[in-house]
Amino acid sequence: MMENDISLDIFTYNILIDAYCKQGMILEAIDIVRTMRKLGMEPNVVTYNILVDAYCKEGMVSRAEDIVDMMRKQGIEPNVVTYTALIDGHCLQNQIDKARGVFQLMIREGCATNIHISNRTNP
Repeated sequence: MMENDISLDIFTYNILIDAYCKQGMILEAIDIVRTMRKLGMEPNVVTYNILVDAYCKEGMVSRAEDIVDMMRKQGIEPNVVTYTALIDGHCLQNQIDKARGVFQLMIREGCATNIHISNRTNP
């Protein structure tokens, strides 16, 4: 795309990252993030949420948690989308206690919840 003088912005990169992740190509998505950074464009909360969700859906919740740690180090706070992905990831791995822990953290941090999350963490 750069060869055609098409300007890529964070929205375009997020679309590409999401497409790779939806195809299970997380490593390729990470390469896109590296390319963004080389071009001086930092990932935003949407970028990180895409990666967190992808790792959770692939059963790699600990890797998703690493992404959340990276977000925080860069001054980007997780939001309801981030926490929902982590809760779903733990539930998919049958780690209900860990899902409840994320839910409690979310409440402590003042992040808004929704009915979907409440239903997932309260049997």
